[in-house]
Parts: sequence; structure tokens; C-alpha cells
Amino acid sequence: MLFLSGDTLTIEQKRNTIISPSAPPDILTRALPKVELAGAEGLISASMTPKQREILARLIHVYLDRLPHELAAIELKKLNEAGLDAIHFAWAGPEDRGKPHYYRLHGPFFLAEYDNTQNNANHIRTVWRNLRDDFGEDLLRLHYQREHR
Repeated sequence: MLFLSGDTLTIEQKRNTIISPSAPPDILTRALPKVELAGAEGLISASMTPKQREILARLIHVYLDRLPHELAAIELKKLNEAGLDAIHFAWAGPEDRGKPHYYRLHGPFFLAEYDNTQNNANHIRTVWRNLRDDFGEDLLRLHYQREHR
């Protein structure tokens, strides 16, 4: 992960970023039809350097660029209005490449989760959730019901 590689984060920033030495077995909000988290964890972007904020913005765009164009434009407009200052980046799991890991981006209106924990860290799952106006259906649960019987 670019954020954890090399000298991207200071030791103090890593302490704030890494929320657990081990990754959860799956995306944490997968069974929740509506995301209601107590609070954001991890490194807040307001404390990041300009280079780190640029990496964060690129990572967010990885998710936005995969949404349907019309929805991406809406989410991008909200992001531009809210700014990056309140977004948290949290990591769980080892920093070593090839090991099971998880991260999430928690902003004022969205939550993006990524995990790579199954099949010896060879099966990536991601999700983008709108905290205020979610997509209305638990698509991951439906996927499990249809494809993992």
C-alpha cells in the first residue's frame, strides 16, 4: 500500500493509521444494510502533508472512477464541497506485501472499504458506501447468497 510503503508516513502517523495488527476476515460493513459507525478511526487527512493528501485524493478517485459516470459526478461534487480535511485513513493488518490486510477511508458522507484477506491475500474486495443516502440494497449480501452457496 502506497501509504504504508517507504517513508510516506512518520512513525507517529503510522501509530494513528494502524488500528489493528491483524486484518478482519472481511469488509466490516458487509452485513449492514445501512452503515452506522460510532466514529472515524485512523489518520485524519487534516494532519497529512500535501504529498500524503495527494495520494489520498488519488486513492479516493480509484473508487469514484469505478462508479457509473452520473453517480461519480454527484459523489465528486460532494467531495469537492466537503474537502479532504475530515477524511480518515485506517489500516488493519501487517505492512508486509502479500499478507492479509484491510483499509478504509471514512469521510463525512462516505465509507470506502478494501480487504485482501482470503486465499492467502489473493482475493480483493472493495465497497463504496454513502453514509447519508446509501444505495438502498445490501449488494454484497446478495452476492454471497447467489454466488457462495
